[in-house]
Amino acid sequence: MKKFLIYLILYRNMKRVLVGKLIDPSNLSRGRFTKKRVRKVYSNTWLNLARILETTDFKVYETRGNRLMVFLVACSASCYQGFRDEQIPADWAKQLFSEIGWSVYTALSMPFIILAKIRHRTPQKQLNAFIKMLCLFPFSQDKNGYQYKFWEEDQRLCTDWFQCAPCNFIKSLNNSDYLEMFKESWCQYDFALPQLDNEKGFYERTKTLSHGDDVCNMRWYADHKVLNDKK
Repeated sequence: MKKFLIYLILYRNMKRVLVGKLIDPSNLSRGRFTKKRVRKVYSNTWLNLARILETTDFKVYETRGNRLMVFLVACSASCYQGFRDEQIPADWAKQLFSEIGWSVYTALSMPFIILAKIRHRTPQKQLNAFIKMLCLFPFSQDKNGYQYKFWEEDQRLCTDWFQCAPCNFIKSLNNSDYLEMFKESWCQYDFALPQLDNEKGFYERTKTLSHGDDVCNMRWYADHKVLNDKK
């Protein structure tokens, strides 16, 4: 049932994002995505996912959150490959998937944002609560998955991530194209996350696990002006 819901959410967002977009901006004669062409990419996605999941052992993860995120990143690689199977250029396929992935990510995040706004009044406390809820689920601590610490400072929340289940999984596929897709989508979503319900929100980091660093040093601000005041 849970997988069916994920399939449904992905398909609806694929249609919403893709229909009407160019199939290949470098070759206009290929036309634009129609619902039929979206269904073809969608079909490719699940064929690719079945292949990837054949060698995936979800039992190594202790928490449902980690298992969910690994499943979602497997879907991401499969969707990206679904575009490539249709001879869509790699750079364009990455951009198309990035938009689909962001659409899904925001849909899954909104309930947490609403809860944070109900519980807290100030933007920074709302942002802190939102990120902390995500740390409980789906980004829960796991011996073989997410490992991190977080703390609050004046006007910002700090989260240092030492291990990332989706990142480790993508790297385990030994496909440099999938890793680049991950860097250009999943690793970029965090920059826009604080702005989902607050246009002043800001995010920064100087290190990233997917780039080979030993930590993702994430800093979350409810107001970008805080950074200007510190300079």
